[in-house]
Amino acid sequence: MKGYILLVLIGIIALGSCTKNKHEAGLVQSPDHLDLTITSQLDNMANGFSDIFNEGTFIPIDLGESLYLASLDELELDDDKWIILDRKSSQLLVCNNSGRLIKKIGELGSGPGEFQGLNDFFIDKGEKELIAFSNSDMSFYCFSLENGDFIKRVKLGMYGDKIEQVDKDSYLLYLNHNLSDKSGEFNLVLIDKKGQIRDKFFPIDPQKSNMVIPFSGFLTKSNGELLFSSPFSNEVFQFDGESRSFQKSISMNINSDYMEENKADFQKIVNANVLVHDKSVRFLGETFMKNNDFILFNYQYKSQRRFGLYSVKEESLKSFSKSLNDPLFKLLEKPLYLDEENFVYFGISSDQIAYLRTKSPDLYQLLNSETRQMFEENREQISHYVLKTKIKDR
Repeated sequence: MKGYILLVLIGIIALGSCTKNKHEAGLVQSPDHLDLTITSQLDNMANGFSDIFNEGTFIPIDLGESLYLASLDELELDDDKWIILDRKSSQLLVCNNSGRLIKKIGELGSGPGEFQGLNDFFIDKGEKELIAFSNSDMSFYCFSLENGDFIKRVKLGMYGDKIEQVDKDSYLLYLNHNLSDKSGEFNLVLIDKKGQIRDKFFPIDPQKSNMVIPFSGFLTKSNGELLFSSPFSNEVFQFDGESRSFQKSISMNINSDYMEENKADFQKIVNANVLVHDKSVRFLGETFMKNNDFILFNYQYKSQRRFGLYSVKEESLKSFSKSLNDPLFKLLEKPLYLDEENFVYFGISSDQIAYLRTKSPDLYQLLNSETRQMFEENREQISHYVLKTKIKDR
């Protein structure tokens, strides 16, 4: 009997140790860990678009007359093809790198290869497949990248927000606090191709972290690195494929004291007094991209949504936002893609162009004449553009 009790105690201790090692505080640092000291640089705002970027190219997303792009939410590059996700209309589109439609993947509906909505996708280049995740259907769908044909649907029985590929046999699913009996009280799960859970990461307290947070926290794959950050966290974690675990990759050190003290209690954060009226509040947002030279992310400070561009080599930060008196910054929506050659792809909507044209005509006239002419010619046909530009060397 004593031996049995001892075994039970050992099991409880081991389980507690295992859970601790999946929590932020229990994770080890990666060998190339970065410790950013950017708090003093957050007000280092760009003087204008040309202060950070070279002159860019506007590429219209042309879907023809039969389709309409309601939102430009995600962009992935596959050689000379662009894969675009429109969440509002639940469309997955393949275009060439000139923005012209090649084909549409899947349809809304309840039949084979049809879905009730789309939240995220990734490209499985090894299998030459597109994997699309539907929160509404609690499933992911596999389509051929070459011809768009439907291959299979895998039911997960879990809601989620983002999905990314680990390797040819496994994926990571970020639940964004959509907990279920299957996931337990964990915010990130490792699943296989059949949708079975193989591991769980980042335990949460459902009494405090009890709502979906769309404006902070992320799971993303950027230039081959799988990166995750919980909402309102100061840390960015990288998934290590060899150990099958997360490691501390980047300490952002961006949180204000109040956010750091209360980051696990959403009731103390998600209200107008904190997010709108308190200008001292600082926290990391939901957009994060990284290559060897730069880290591009968004954050909140002084009740503004800002973007930060951090030079790894220079250890310096330059920020920009729509509040700056520059026509291109007024037009920019979120960055969609950062490649290894320091090209950034931004989304721009025709609504934002129209707003700038009518509300700030003097700023609109600062755009070059070729750009204005293109906007005018496409006013009735094009709903979104991609601005491709290169980060300037510092």
